[in-house]
Amino acid sequence: YQRRVHGIVVQCQARRRVVHLDDVNGDPELAAELQKHIQTTEWSSHPLPYGKKQLLASWICGALILLFFAAILIIVWSWKISDYRLWDIKNSKDINEFQPELSAKAIALMYSWDGFSGNMRLQLYTSIFTSNCGRTFTRSLSENEKQKEIYDEWVKQYDIDMRPFLITDWRQYGSVNDFFIRRIDLTQRPLECSPPCVVSDQQVVSPADSRLLIFPNNKDTKLWIKGGDFTVLDLLDNNRELADLYNNGTVVISRLAPQDYHRFHAPVTGKVSYSKSVDGTYWSVNPEAVMSKNSVFYNVRKIMAIDTPKMGRVVVVAIGATCVGSVVVGPDFGKVVHLNDELGYMQFGGSTIIMLFQPNLVNFHPEIVEYSKFPVETYVQVNFPIGIQRQL
Repeated sequence: YQRRVHGIVVQCQARRRVVHLDDVNGDPELAAELQKHIQTTEWSSHPLPYGKKQLLASWICGALILLFFAAILIIVWSWKISDYRLWDIKNSKDINEFQPELSAKAIALMYSWDGFSGNMRLQLYTSIFTSNCGRTFTRSLSENEKQKEIYDEWVKQYDIDMRPFLITDWRQYGSVNDFFIRRIDLTQRPLECSPPCVVSDQQVVSPADSRLLIFPNNKDTKLWIKGGDFTVLDLLDNNRELADLYNNGTVVISRLAPQDYHRFHAPVTGKVSYSKSVDGTYWSVNPEAVMSKNSVFYNVRKIMAIDTPKMGRVVVVAIGATCVGSVVVGPDFGKVVHLNDELGYMQFGGSTIIMLFQPNLVNFHPEIVEYSKFPVETYVQVNFPIGIQRQL
């Protein structure tokens, strides 16, 4: 039997006919039969319980899921991350780049397999994580919170020397983001000269405190950027007229780590002739990520072209990363910028600056070029000389 409460239609399967309420009222025998059936039948108001096989399968699936996550935890906690070595050109020695162990393991896990993060659509995770960084790091901190959020997490953990900065006391920063975009005393980063010793429009300097790679021909970037999908054209958001200037040109990659000074400066003297903002992803720009075929240099970015008197048009691309929610660029179109002028800053964490130079116009620092062949990053500070105009 089936019953509908409001339609009051009763289907009697035994007699294979639909019985209406009027029929029941006119047939005492049928009414008695239905009443007896309703009273004696064991009705179920919920789904039937699991069968034995269903219950067993559920327990097995649950156990496998727990084992999977347990295996991940075991791998993460037992995994030893190798030191990442850099060449410190100023002090002529190799150094180790510090990274918190848990962060290093998380990045290594995300980017261990070529294309894994992209194929698994983890850009959604990095986007959400970056938004959360923005909310967390721009929040005003109490005096007690500054001890943990600024000093313990950054100054102490990364062993940051505060003496070169305009505000040397970490307690005077109102939020973590204020600390990230702290201003440096540029007298502590004076313009240096390279042999022959000149500081002029003919010189190219490092735009930031960063880890530097120089590839004299952009085809050589495959040593660092794994995968065949990286092109200058895509980096410049399909601006073919601009990209064609750099066929066989030089690519300079400056990677900023979270502990670095996060403002960047003009690497050359010239006039701003082009500027554009490009939306993109928020992948990490850590070396493991760069080598993982996840197209990390197509992150959210700002493109700026600077026309120089004798070194052609130089492009500066400021690229965001995971937890870098925005790149702020200052100079407007048509403005003349000089060596050491501030161009902008990155908010919330590590990031990268890529510079493009037209072929055969600049001689670059031979030591940095040589280390880049392996590829080994060279640690330099803002205003360190990395190139000089080629004499024709």
